[in-house]
Amino acid sequence: MNTLNIGFIGVGSMALEHAEVASVLGHRIFAATCTNINSQNWINFKAIYNDCVYIDAINSILLNNDIDVYIVCLPWNVIDKYIEILIRNKKPMLIEKPVSIYYDKLYRILSKYDTYIGNKMVGFNRRFYKSVLALKDRVKIGGLKFAEITISEDLSSLNQKFGDKIFDHILEYSSCHILDISFFILNNFNILNIFSYKENNFNFKSYNGLLQSDSIPVSISINANDPVQVGLKLKFDDNTLWHLSPIENLNVYQGYNIIEPTSFKRIRQYFPKKVSFIESDCLYRPGIYEQMKAFTNSEYSSGASLFDFLKILNFIHKINMCSKSSYL
Repeated sequence: MNTLNIGFIGVGSMALEHAEVASVLGHRIFAATCTNINSQNWINFKAIYNDCVYIDAINSILLNNDIDVYIVCLPWNVIDKYIEILIRNKKPMLIEKPVSIYYDKLYRILSKYDTYIGNKMVGFNRRFYKSVLALKDRVKIGGLKFAEITISEDLSSLNQKFGDKIFDHILEYSSCHILDISFFILNNFNILNIFSYKENNFNFKSYNGLLQSDSIPVSISINANDPVQVGLKLKFDDNTLWHLSPIENLNVYQGYNIIEPTSFKRIRQYFPKKVSFIESDCLYRPGIYEQMKAFTNSEYSSGASLFDFLKILNFIHKINMCSKSSYL
């Protein structure tokens, strides 16, 4: 394995996750850039990787001939300022999501630059979870009857972290994780019927409705502060239920455990019988190690592409355009 010099664009918490596994894999944390050399993020990053060189601008680090690959971890409200110069750079990049929050802009850029798109990977590390890959393999066997996609967004937490400007882009920033897994496992969707609901206290629209993947009906719910098990639930013709929730865990159910009535509880109780359980590796943040290994081995197609993210942005655009308002 060749040791790569890695350049980091952004040095926040996600950059530290990537740097850890890149170092374990034997690569060099060579250079980095961020808002300024006095930022706490850079101080924290430099404390761990003290041989890392600070470069004072994104344009400058992109021109550095000693860097082999880049890892881009820019904030959601900054990435669109730089995404075009990143995509047109010839070197490989692992770009954290969202790579853009605007469908039209990303579509235009990808249409304009096609020479170096193939070596850009989007940081959807959940694609590498053992649980996700097991569910994808089960879908390939066939027999899927129905699927449910369930997403719940904690608006108060997001508001506290980013302010109210995030509300127009929560699906692109946060919901995109499970939307990507849904596309990864179920492929494409047709929108059959979508209803939207404006939340009372926040500038956010919830979406609930029915999609279709090939000939399979798929329900989708994207709600605020919904007390549900977030993830995917798939039902197959062998009478098994495969439940991916949390995404790190896959529970498989078949049949029931039955508790007969007693003198104290005069009802028969039915509980789904768990027949299998798969848990993703958690030595590092799940999927990060496997994703970095694929990226540094130039196995870009095993991860998410820029076009995969464009597909998500297009879907978000469509459900917004197609949705019918509903009121409680």
